[in-house]
Amino acid sequence: MRFQRFLKAREARRENRKARSNAPSDLPEGPNVHYKVDSRPPKIKRLKAYFFNDLKEANERFKQNLRFRWMRLQRFLRAVRIRLTDLPSAEGFWKYLRHRRRRSLQEQEALDTRKTEAKASLWRKFRRIYLPEWFRRWTTNKKPISGILTCILLAGLGLGLAAYPTYGLLKAHRAEQLLENSKELHQKGEVQEAFRKAHASYMLNPEPLGTFRQLCKTAESVNYHELLSWRQKLADHPKSKPEDRIKLIQTALDLHQAQVAEEAILNLREEEVEPSEYLYLRLLTTLAQGRPAKNIAIRQCREILSHPDAPLEAYRIYWSLCLDSIDPRFSREAIAHMEQTKTKEGSYGLAALRVLLQLPQQDEKQQRLHARMLWEHPLAQRHDLLLSLRAAFFGKPVPETALRAALGKQYDRLDDADLKEVATTLNDLGLHENAVDLLPTRTMASNKELWAEWLRSRIGSDQIQEAKRILDEQLPFSQSERHFLHSLILRKSGEVKEANRELEEALRLATTSDLPLFRKFVLLHEDKATLVALLRRLIKEPEMEHWARALLILTLQRGVDDEPLEKLLGSIQANDYRNDPETANRISRLKVLHGQDLIACRKVAESLVAQYPQVREYRFTLALCYQESSRPVESLRLLEGMLSANPSECPTQRLIGARALLKNGFSNEAKELVVGLEKISLLPVERRILDKVLTHTKNKQKASVLP
Repeated sequence: MRFQRFLKAREARRENRKARSNAPSDLPEGPNVHYKVDSRPPKIKRLKAYFFNDLKEANERFKQNLRFRWMRLQRFLRAVRIRLTDLPSAEGFWKYLRHRRRRSLQEQEALDTRKTEAKASLWRKFRRIYLPEWFRRWTTNKKPISGILTCILLAGLGLGLAAYPTYGLLKAHRAEQLLENSKELHQKGEVQEAFRKAHASYMLNPEPLGTFRQLCKTAESVNYHELLSWRQKLADHPKSKPEDRIKLIQTALDLHQAQVAEEAILNLREEEVEPSEYLYLRLLTTLAQGRPAKNIAIRQCREILSHPDAPLEAYRIYWSLCLDSIDPRFSREAIAHMEQTKTKEGSYGLAALRVLLQLPQQDEKQQRLHARMLWEHPLAQRHDLLLSLRAAFFGKPVPETALRAALGKQYDRLDDADLKEVATTLNDLGLHENAVDLLPTRTMASNKELWAEWLRSRIGSDQIQEAKRILDEQLPFSQSERHFLHSLILRKSGEVKEANRELEEALRLATTSDLPLFRKFVLLHEDKATLVALLRRLIKEPEMEHWARALLILTLQRGVDDEPLEKLLGSIQANDYRNDPETANRISRLKVLHGQDLIACRKVAESLVAQYPQVREYRFTLALCYQESSRPVESLRLLEGMLSANPSECPTQRLIGARALLKNGFSNEAKELVVGLEKISLLPVERRILDKVLTHTKNKQKASVLP
């Protein structure tokens, strides 16, 4: 075959040479063409050379073919000789098979023996039988894939065992990095990003308490909705500290969860905190119950103030409770205590002087003395100096020289922030003329807050026309704010109908961003209808609906608006305010008076009495529920030792007590309890109870006179 291919190749080369020699020339022809002399040898010589070359090549190919044939023959003969040599070894091969069979039987017998011995222990069976057998099968020479798979399996098993702790270490390291970043961001004031970092760190590694504390700290900065549950979880941890439980109490009080705060205080041992701090926390929990727990809070304040290290906030709470304008029974006690405290050094005396200078109907000589003491106090701030000036020049504008002395070198170069603070303080103190002189209208430009204080000072100083003229210009107020301020100016001018129309338009166009200005100016209207309209508008805001609805109920109750109050009560459930005991008690009492949801209100009142047995107001509400449920004996038993005809007592409580006495046959005592209530403005339902008590007692007296 190779020789034939050689001949074909030689024939192809010959044909190629012929084709090239017979090919026409590309050179031009003609008489004037000069051909180049061919330097090659003559054609006959070239042919002879080609012939000898082909002959030589054919000879070499023939020799190679012979050599190839001879080598194949040699290999065949060698194979035959090997086969003939192996013929006598067939007997040996048979012996090898017999020996292998015998060894296999012996190994099987040994395996059976080991299995029998290892039946008593699974671990021994696995270690001495299965594991060696698997290893033998995997490492046999005829199974290299099994060996590779074994190595891969062992390597994967090792990596798998090492992966879990390695991943845990990496997670812990990353959690520490995120925690440090969160602390740095929180110190810089970037609370949102700090909270995200702390939350990510907690999700990676929730075990360290430091991470959980940082998460609660950042969540408190952003008002996160799960803060209270996280504080509870942190306080329940076995390794938590007293500071964690104290922060839980403070968070619960901030979120109006008085019951959670009380439970946390019960779990707080007195030896973990200072006595004054423990009593102060209990005071805060009592204050969360609202006005009904006022007497209890005052007793707790007295106990706290008996300690030498009582906190300053306890002093302020005590004074504010005693100086209640609705119940002034303890006002003299508070004034006497402040007179003693004003001589103390530090912030205690400063706080007492601040409150004393804000008291109405104070002796002029004492007022000037307190003003001088506040002016000379080493810790007095800018607003304290302004307060002392107001007291010194009471009823008159403060002279410019005195105002310069209070503000110091900053009087002529106040920036916008300081100017707003000073103007707000002056307006709050009633120094509207000084606020007008201080605010530069030419340089206020588009500062909305400064313009609001300017209008407030103008309206407060009865410069209505000037305020109206400025309001008509391009001030930085929205359309709804303009309508609201214009309604205020119209009401001050006596145009009530136009003012109401402007107010309706302002509330119709109002957005959430306009409501802060409304709240600032609403009291200047000096009109209950305006306050009610604003509260009805605030109810439409989801974030303000809860407290605005409760405030609207209180406003309608004090305004003796029975019809809108009854309609509003019908849209509210007392159980919606279970976290606010004072509001829940008020709503329950009003709903029962108007004949609404008696069973639900009775359950709320019973839970309040069970939870706060020392609060008198809750007992009166439950007694009213029992009266409406035809249970007069239980109603009177609840009020035993609490009935008083003192004019400072709540009129509704006196009516409930009189009704309980009347239903149990004590008509004379009932009459004594309602003496003087005819001159007090009451709700129509309360007025009907009063008329019923008075009518029944009169009939009783007439019947006793007849022979």
